[in-house]
Amino acid sequence: MAKKVFIGQKEIGRTNTGGATIGTSVAALSADGASLKGGVQIVAASTNASIVYVGTRSTLTAGTANATDGFPLSAGDSIFLPVRKESDVYCIADAVSQQVYFASH
Repeated sequence: MAKKVFIGQKEIGRTNTGGATIGTSVAALSADGASLKGGVQIVAASTNASIVYVGTRSTLTAGTANATDGFPLSAGDSIFLPVRKESDVYCIADAVSQQVYFASH
């Protein structure tokens, strides 16, 4: 029988979910500055036609400079970022009207 093993913080605070439309200008994932206990899980919509880049810098770029590019998410890809606030996550895309969804805790 398989055992479940939990790695990370046990304390769970508030949980929030949402979505954001991402364009060609860098923007915060959310304006919510409430403290998180774990971080933010982000998934790029399966219908996206372009790459969405995510990161923790407001100087994020979309595939133009290795030093400032975010982590690329193709359609359906996801990433977990252990950040303290949703507003600490920034996004930018290669094209307008790309969608991401997120769950934070």
